[in-house]
Formats: sequence, structure tokens, C-alpha cells
Amino acid sequence: MSDKPARIVTLNLYYSGARIGRELVKSGAHVALGFLDEIDDEVAETFFQKFYWTWCHPEKGTNLSIPDAFLSAWKEVSEKNSLHGTSIVIWMGRSVFEMNSLAERRPSRVTTSKRLAAR
Repeated sequence: MSDKPARIVTLNLYYSGARIGRELVKSGAHVALGFLDEIDDEVAETFFQKFYWTWCHPEKGTNLSIPDAFLSAWKEVSEKNSLHGTSIVIWMGRSVFEMNSLAERRPSRVTTSKRLAAR
């Protein structure tokens, strides 16, 4: 596993899951999330909020992978919204069946003072 954070690209635009997501992973992104069709804008925003929150703020004692955070966000959003016919796509640059591919590193929290010091 690399010390670099996983490169995740989220595409909050219609019809982005088939070609654009695949091409981004082929070009070096670790993960790309997109939609195969149209989706209600509020539902899409809510999904991405839940996905990032779940992945970046795991409960104590858990180490959620990107696929785990994806499924958790899907379940939470689908409980409150009708997602019938909705296709949210996740493209992975590595096999989800390999143990090492499941522990993508979360981005570190960067404070304003750290940003200024880096400049």
C-alpha cells in the first residue's frame, strides 16, 4: 500500500459513469464515481456527502475501505429516497477482491496553518 492518499474522482454529472469514469481510472485515478443516467441533484449531492463523511470519519475501531463507504452511503441514501432505476457507478483501479486494495489511505486533514506553511 502506498503512503499517498487514494486519488478519488467524483463526477456529479449525468451519464458520467460509463466512459468518463472508466477513462479517469485508466489515466491513473484510483477510484472514479459517476452516474449511468440522470439522477435528482439533491440525491446526488447527499450521496457524495455521505460517501465522503463515511470514508473520512470512520467510527472508532473501524477502517472502512472505499467500497465499504460507497455501500454505506448507498444504503443510507436509499433508505430516505427512492433510488429505483438509479445507477451510481464505482470504477476501481485495483481488484476489490485483493485484501491490500481495500485499505485505501484516507486524505490527511489539512489545516489552514499547514496550508500556509506548505506554501
